[in-house]
Amino acid sequence: MILKPDLTRTLSAMLMGVAATAAIVVVQPAFADTVRGSGTFLLEGRSAVRITSISYQYGSESKRTLVLLLEDGRNISLGGQLLGGKNERLQVESSGNANASGILSITYVDGNPDTINGRGLLDGQPYFLEFTRGNAS
Repeated sequence: MILKPDLTRTLSAMLMGVAATAAIVVVQPAFADTVRGSGTFLLEGRSAVRITSISYQYGSESKRTLVLLLEDGRNISLGGQLLGGKNERLQVESSGNANASGILSITYVDGNPDTINGRGLLDGQPYFLEFTRGNAS
């Protein structure tokens, strides 16, 4: 079977479009992963609180949100932008209704956060957090 040049170009363009669409789906998953582990969240002037798990929510392109579940039942949301398009560092830009900033370093195992460390400001007060995923997550 001989294909006409116009049909060959059309088929090539269609196949390239399918490949590009599949890549976007992989890069921008629309779900959240929760990992259990242990860590500490410390807001200056208050007692440190234990982190029991973290939900890692994917947003559009390089937007991410970390939701820290604290031992006392509170949740702290830290949202921001991945720096340089890589998953290793998150520039914190928001925290629900509070102002937030900072840089969080993240390592991954099997596509989920394994360790998270960082510091910044939450409503003008310095915070520090560290988290390590447990074996049971």
